[in-house]
Amino acid sequence: MNCPYCNTEMEKGYMQGASRMMWTPKPHSFIMALPKKDEIMFDSGITKASLCTAYLCRHCKKIVMDYDDAVVNK
Repeated sequence: MNCPYCNTEMEKGYMQGASRMMWTPKPHSFIMALPKKDEIMFDSGITKASLCTAYLCRHCKKIVMDYDDAVVNK
């Protein structure tokens, strides 16, 4: 997928977490501490989604998320 802002190729990955979100290249079990190499941590209490597909543009620092496939904690 190309970034809608700068047209650079985006990296497919996943947003996962609860009150803190992390972009990861591959979904995995984790304890929210420090991100691994190539992962990006976001502190936020705005979503309950635990996993959804997300495309990352490292060039302009944008993420495009597809919440249609989200696994939601109820």
